[in-house]
Amino acid sequence: MEDLFFFTDRYPFNTSEAFIENEIDIMAGNFNRVFVLPCGVMVNTATCRAVPDNVVILTPPVSDDIYKEKPSRLKKILWAFRHLIPWFFLCFFTSAFYKELYFLIMKVGFTPARFIRVLRTLAPALRNKCHYLRLLRSYNIKNAIAYSYWLEPTILYSDDIIGKGKISRKISRTHRWDLYEEESPINYLAFQKQIIAYIDDLFIISDNGRKYLTEKYPEFRNKFKISRLGTKDLGLNAKSNDSVFRIVSCSNIIPLKRVDMILDSLSLLDEEYKNIEWVHFGGGQYFEHISNLAHDKLKNINYVLTGQVSNAKILDFYRNNHVDLFINVSSSEGIPVSIMEAISFGIPVVATNVGGTNEIVVDGEDGFLLGKDFELKELSSLISYLIDNPIKLENLRHGARNLWSSLYSCSSNYLSFYNSILK
Repeated sequence: MEDLFFFTDRYPFNTSEAFIENEIDIMAGNFNRVFVLPCGVMVNTATCRAVPDNVVILTPPVSDDIYKEKPSRLKKILWAFRHLIPWFFLCFFTSAFYKELYFLIMKVGFTPARFIRVLRTLAPALRNKCHYLRLLRSYNIKNAIAYSYWLEPTILYSDDIIGKGKISRKISRTHRWDLYEEESPINYLAFQKQIIAYIDDLFIISDNGRKYLTEKYPEFRNKFKISRLGTKDLGLNAKSNDSVFRIVSCSNIIPLKRVDMILDSLSLLDEEYKNIEWVHFGGGQYFEHISNLAHDKLKNINYVLTGQVSNAKILDFYRNNHVDLFINVSSSEGIPVSIMEAISFGIPVVATNVGGTNEIVVDGEDGFLLGKDFELKELSSLISYLIDNPIKLENLRHGARNLWSSLYSCSSNYLSFYNSILK
């Protein structure tokens, strides 16, 4: 059996990339050893999740959780300067830097912000290359596959890290922020084209994403393959034993996720319905702001803002508490794993029609879609409709479970994925 080198952002440390937890057991069962290489700029290693016995977790170059105390922009700049300045300098001695600079000037359009992004993207990759090359010297590696969970440039140096001639295949997944250039504040994703040119295959989680990349890079169309993510079958959502209409949302509380719009839509129902409960799983930079808004606007609707919790606790909640509706109103998505988890339990969904969301929320089948720029009244009216139409809600529950079974079961999706890369 071959070894697998798995490039992540921060997994298995902290709680990030929780969706990999659905894949890691199947991954480990298909390889002799799995080496996990966290490649994020900063990785907090205070906590580490359990992994199968044949998974080797490599310690990242830097562990320094500066985000605990909500650092200012200046503090983050100083942190990056202190930890990455030697690697910024080394960028000027790499061919990847000059290839990207040429592409930036000739094809994208040069701006100072985009030039800085090139350095900020490449410097950590160079640091990772040197760090992991040193850590792996003691391992006897003969045949391996390199697999990056994101379109992140450390994989460009996989031959250096693992050893030339030892890699049979180089692959990557792509999701949202590493896929859609328009979602970048500077309308530019550094090294995206170089990475796609370097790897053998790119596995995209949605039809929407494949169409986007095919139009952008038609010369690489044969590399683009669909491989949907999936979640585990943990059974159906608990049955209701009360008259509460329970709504759940799950995301970081950041502008992209627009949790405030869920809150504001619920506030329109605050006087009419006394039996609504809203539970939001997730923390983030605007947690305190949302807490204050909820206190001011939701007088009759019960609400629980859990803050950051483990994925296991969220799934336990679905097992043990009846949930009538899951809501996601993000302004941008790939295909949300949070929705996969909800429909796996048979929970209907209301979500914005962005990215590949319409591939997991089919209007009238397992939930309803809102336009990206929906009005608050549209969401509140849908909630009201579902409260008043329990038969429709029950039909959506069956539709949700059926759609999950056919498209988003991890046991079938990941087995197919690994069969395709090992054949």
